[in-house]
Amino acid sequence: MSISFKKPSILPGFWPAFSYTILYLSLIVLIPLSAVFLKSVTSSWSHLWQVVTSPEVAAKYASRFAKVQLFTIDEVFGGWQKAQKRHFSDDGMFDQIYQPGK
Repeated sequence: MSISFKKPSILPGFWPAFSYTILYLSLIVLIPLSAVFLKSVTSSWSHLWQVVTSPEVAAKYASRFAKVQLFTIDEVFGGWQKAQKRHFSDDGMFDQIYQPGK
């Protein structure tokens, strides 16, 4: 007759604590997150686009974003060909900045 003893755990109380954590994670995070996901899935693409491009939404969040001055490659660099030649050809601006291995 051999007697076998259960090896004591290195982390006593791990499984009750882990179960408690998973329970509350699902209640506090996963259930509300799934509700948001289901709400977005049931909405149509046209409705989403209307909400995103709405002037009211843009006006409401305008103070949170900095004003950005837009430009084109043609205005600043004289076109894609010149930008490619100046910045990415051999010994161009990229080669002067890039230091391999650092």
